[in-house]
Amino acid sequence: MPQKLQVDELTINDSFINYCLHKNDEDVLYWEQYLNSHPEDFATIDEARSLVVALRLMLHEEYALQTKDEETNAEFAEALTTSNVKSLFGYRRLLGYAASILALVAMVWLVGKYVGNKGVENGHGLAQEYTPDTSKDIVSYKGERKYVLLPDNTRMYLNAGSKLLLAKGFGTNNRSVFLEGEAMFDVTHNAALPFVVHVNDYDIKVLGTVFNVRAYAGEQSEATLVNGKIELTVKRNGQKIILLPHQKFIISKPASEASSPVKISLDSLSYDKKNAVVETAWTQNKFEINNETFTQFAARMERWYKVKIIFADTVVKAYPFTAIYDRESIDEVLRSLQLSYHFNYNINGSEISISK
Repeated sequence: MPQKLQVDELTINDSFINYCLHKNDEDVLYWEQYLNSHPEDFATIDEARSLVVALRLMLHEEYALQTKDEETNAEFAEALTTSNVKSLFGYRRLLGYAASILALVAMVWLVGKYVGNKGVENGHGLAQEYTPDTSKDIVSYKGERKYVLLPDNTRMYLNAGSKLLLAKGFGTNNRSVFLEGEAMFDVTHNAALPFVVHVNDYDIKVLGTVFNVRAYAGEQSEATLVNGKIELTVKRNGQKIILLPHQKFIISKPASEASSPVKISLDSLSYDKKNAVVETAWTQNKFEINNETFTQFAARMERWYKVKIIFADTVVKAYPFTAIYDRESIDEVLRSLQLSYHFNYNINGSEISISK
């Protein structure tokens, strides 16, 4: 073991995981003796152990059906069985352990170890174009988020107001999907069938594992890589970009005609005060605002809370905010934002009017 233990190294160490889950007596004995000899490493080991156990629970936790209608319950249960779609809201607050980048990397390892995802993908070039199968669309409406197990065992989180279409023949002669909105993928490796995500302005070939894609119509689009490697091909000019861990690809459409060049940039991931990745916070049921103006996050808020926001004053649109919300209602969020800048709001059903 290295002289100074690191949480991220421990969470992907076979011996340490066996110790955390009590799966091997020799490993348990080794780490107990190590703790006795190195009490200065207790905090690091305790943090890593909590992370491993929490992610283990997350991967195996069942979802409880909330309705008391037995007939509806049975139909919903059947739908879950046939579609492999489960609501993201069933997770316990232990998901908070996965807030950091290290947690997401560990999740990739655990999924591979306990679900059987193995191998390294090294497909050459983007997959050929495939036709989406509209009979197999997966939709997450405004106000909801979904956890989806695709037929190839790829795990996906689908954000509010998003839709995913599988290509015809998905899992047999291709692994192409078509995304409108936002999703985070944890891809099962298959060298023979590269996983490809098609969005409006670019295609993504998966060379690694965990990545987030945001591609809502009319908004700035971005692809964020958490772990592994992805290759992006810009449809407008054929430009290819390799994205490495902790990088973010951003493509902004100009307001002018389609003949104008697109604006492309690379950036790094954003982190909040708790060192959690802002771009993937939504997968932990957190609504994060990271130094954004009201108008910049208004569309996300509309999808998240299934509301319509109307600004009655242009000054309010420019108010900048930074905040993190976890399960708060829209009324609680707005009251909290009022502590930073004064504004008035009125909620009328699903319509919210905001003024100075």
